[in-house]
Amino acid sequence: MTDVAETSEPGVIDLRPLFAPRSVAVVGASPRSWIAETVRNNLRSMGSSTRCHFVNPNHRELHGQPCYPSLGDLPERPDVVLVALNPWRAGPVTEAAAAAGVPAVVIPGGGVVEGGAPEAVGSEGEPFGDVVVEGEGGRRRRNSEGGRRMG
Repeated sequence: MTDVAETSEPGVIDLRPLFAPRSVAVVGASPRSWIAETVRNNLRSMGSSTRCHFVNPNHRELHGQPCYPSLGDLPERPDVVLVALNPWRAGPVTEAAAAAGVPAVVIPGGGVVEGGAPEAVGSEGEPFGDVVVEGEGGRRRRNSEGGRRMG
């Protein structure tokens, strides 16, 4: 998470990777989901230079562009990962993004019931909301330990 840095003002976080990304990866892109194509088409129609990559191990190509098996297979590290999966399955994607140094992850909240569900856990069995995020001094930690997240 090297691009998320405090600015010269203590406690102020640089949110440019989230709000002005150079590249976006849509994890879970598929022919049945409208999310990946909509994100890419919106970026194009706005005249944005933001690059959009699709990630899904089951497809080599989607919507006329390459689809990569994992975040590690992308030609660049994205500034933002958009999770186009059921939010209950976002834990492992968030962990992979953190391990790859991705500074921001967006998890659309549709389909999540208040209070969670037994299926809403990460790869190590922790509650879905307890994701690994950037902490003080660059230390990775779970948000329940005081890490940063927005949502």
